[in-house]
Amino acid sequence: MLIYLDHNEIQALASASEDDPERTALRQLVAAGKQPVISLWNVAEIALRLNEKAVPIAEFVMRQPFAWLRDRISIRREEVKATFFGKAFPRPKAVLGTFAGALVDLGNSDEEAAKVSVVDFVKRGIRNPQWFDKLLGVKLGHPAAHSKIRDGIADGKLTDEVRARLVRSLVEAYVPTESDGGIIVPTDAREQYLRRFDPNTCPTVAMELAYFEARHKIRIEE
Repeated sequence: MLIYLDHNEIQALASASEDDPERTALRQLVAAGKQPVISLWNVAEIALRLNEKAVPIAEFVMRQPFAWLRDRISIRREEVKATFFGKAFPRPKAVLGTFAGALVDLGNSDEEAAKVSVVDFVKRGIRNPQWFDKLLGVKLGHPAAHSKIRDGIADGKLTDEVRARLVRSLVEAYVPTESDGGIIVPTDAREQYLRRFDPNTCPTVAMELAYFEARHKIRIEE
């Protein structure tokens, strides 16, 4: 069983004493064979919120038996690639065992990832928050590609046109520009794929679209 810890819980655990009930509960879960998992986003959020105070939390994370969740962006890239080339997309592996593995999953080389610890990751992000944006592929918490569309939805304007623009913004950056064999994908082929794209073929897109639609419904009912 996987136990997901968000950044608030990580922060609470890091600041607690060893005999704190939450620390004790965490050790008991691990002893019972449960696997606590976190993500790069958790650590990045902590760094952006707390700045230098995030460093001891990063040190705490390095001492824990945490596994790392894959980022939805890396999974979406695989989903879009598979549907673009008409291949079946297998159920993705959700958890990576190491921090380095999480960095490699986002496109870094094994050599680059091996040089970065969780503490290094936090310190570098504190000095340059834009590095998090580049590394994770989107602006933290607010994907820049569809920020204006999101604002329109918040105003209760989820028209068919806005919905189509939203779907496109969730997919466009991940459409392959070349095949595995190095053959360049023509621009018109990419555009045709985007026009015909079905959100239900990519679970990460379908889930994010459902989230936006739910927000729109709540806004309308208010």
